[in-house]
Amino acid sequence: MKLAEGLYSYEGDGFDPKLLLPDCNTYILKDKLTVLVDAGLKVFLLDLVKEMRKDGMDPKDVDIITNTHFHIDHYQANEGFRKFSGAKFMIYDKAKKYLPNGLKTAMVFSEKLKLNNTSLEILHTPGHTPESICIYWPDKKALICGDLIFLHGVGRTDLGGDPGLLRQSIMHVSKLDVEILLPGHGEIIRGEESVAANFYYIETKILPYL
Repeated sequence: MKLAEGLYSYEGDGFDPKLLLPDCNTYILKDKLTVLVDAGLKVFLLDLVKEMRKDGMDPKDVDIITNTHFHIDHYQANEGFRKFSGAKFMIYDKAKKYLPNGLKTAMVFSEKLKLNNTSLEILHTPGHTPESICIYWPDKKALICGDLIFLHGVGRTDLGGDPGLLRQSIMHVSKLDVEILLPGHGEIIRGEESVAANFYYIETKILPYL
């Protein structure tokens, strides 16, 4: 689904009964170079490709695959999508030491990722996992936040996370100018007031109990 010029979302509404895991949301950011964020579970890869083609995109249009963090529901389809597309897998440089076995890349980016005229800001936001990042597109006021925050929820911290770091990361991104909040699962939050209300809910109803 096209959200704005160059910004597409694909809802991960499937559930893998073997892994007992839900699929994640996938996002595509398109300029001269095109980035796919979080390919999801491989059992749903063909569904993702089908939805992309409805929007007039082919897997071969994608130049870069990356992940907000290294939980299997976000990266398992990386290699399958790479074979479809020929895209290169890139990660945030500080996340490289957390790369899971079998997931290989020699390419990294740091605090900026340029797609020609588009400059994405890469924010290290640990808490859900040590390597978690958010991707901020200032021109679109759009934040891909992985499993940091959701609609009325935050990422779990019992799988290698840290509640204190999660709290710090949420407070950091809450100061950004965001009108489109793009979480790793569940509903996209649109509109400045709705995004602000969601941050307020999290800060007042959830963070005090972390």
